[in-house]
Amino acid sequence: MPYKYIEHTADVMIEATGKTFEQALEAAALGMFELVAEDVKEETWFEIEEKSDNLEDLVVFVLSRLNSEAEIREMELSHMKVEEFLRDEKGFFLKAKVFAGHGKMKNIVKAATHHELSVKEEKDKVTIRVLLDV
Repeated sequence: MPYKYIEHTADVMIEATGKTFEQALEAAALGMFELVAEDVKEETWFEIEEKSDNLEDLVVFVLSRLNSEAEIREMELSHMKVEEFLRDEKGFFLKAKVFAGHGKMKNIVKAATHHELSVKEEKDKVTIRVLLDV
């Protein structure tokens, strides 16, 4: 499994890994989606775009956007696929396709937070740790 839940006093910490930042972020999103709902039957998809000055903010911006989109669309999300990821002197840009449908709700995520947030890039592995306020 590309992510795991780490015990935390009040909220849920997700530690997600991948060979690239994109894969680690997809895993973090999947961890959030599976915390929220199960048995999601995909019915549609949509695209999101986010940009940021740093990777940590990008993680929070993307997860927050996903959480908002699920609420606005009144659907549960099943998975996300990063289609474009750019880094340059101006910062970072990400475009992703998100798959959504209806399933059985389990939890409500109020927010993705900056508390204890980290993005660790190693030679062949990227690890994202993000705390979700549930």
